[in-house]
Amino acid sequence: MSHQPSSHAGLHQGVIYALAAAALFGASTPFAKSLVGHAAPVAVAGMLYFGSGLGLLALHLLRGVVLGKGNTEVAGLTRTDWP
Repeated sequence: MSHQPSSHAGLHQGVIYALAAAALFGASTPFAKSLVGHAAPVAVAGMLYFGSGLGLLALHLLRGVVLGKGNTEVAGLTRTDWP
């Protein structure tokens, strides 16, 4: 008897990631505000987005270095992909 992976497995993992991201965001906001001091909320949001962008850039560059260029082949659409 073979074990078929559930089509909902990715959905459950996505929900867990979304809840973890929401919890981390909620926990980080007061912490970031205490670090920044008396800055305007828009400035704090801008700094958070800038930091997030820098972190994603670092991950992107690190992923390219560690994994190499990877597969650059693009999968095309087939007739069955269209509605």
